[in-house]
Amino acid sequence: PQPSSAAADVYKRQVIDSPHEAWASQQNPEAFGVGFSWSDTPEATQSLTFHGQRVAWHAPLRVDGGTAEVLLDNEVVATIDLLAPSNQPPAARFSYVWPEADWHTITIRVPASSRPGAATGILWSDGFSFQDK
Repeated sequence: PQPSSAAADVYKRQVIDSPHEAWASQQNPEAFGVGFSWSDTPEATQSLTFHGQRVAWHAPLRVDGGTAEVLLDNEVVATIDLLAPSNQPPAARFSYVWPEADWHTITIRVPASSRPGAATGILWSDGFSFQDK
């Protein structure tokens, strides 16, 4: 699948609280929930399985932002750069529309570094949204 050029409409919003120790949270009034989640651990993931036709992933851009790999149904479909010269509020950084609704899984992943010990930056997340019909 290829990402769509326009952000998916927000019909249902889901903030993922990952139980994995690789993720931490930071309170922020700009976040959809109470704060953003973040990780700089290579290959750390957050996923949402949903029934729907549209999905979007929301994240802020940050001065310490890294890159995020986006997977749809276990296939890498995009790499998103979250680095910015100044912190910016969350927005849909990736969206996709399928021809019809079905069960899907969206995953964001901190990329594995291509060089041992190299910093990947921080993957910031503000959750997912999807249309369930």
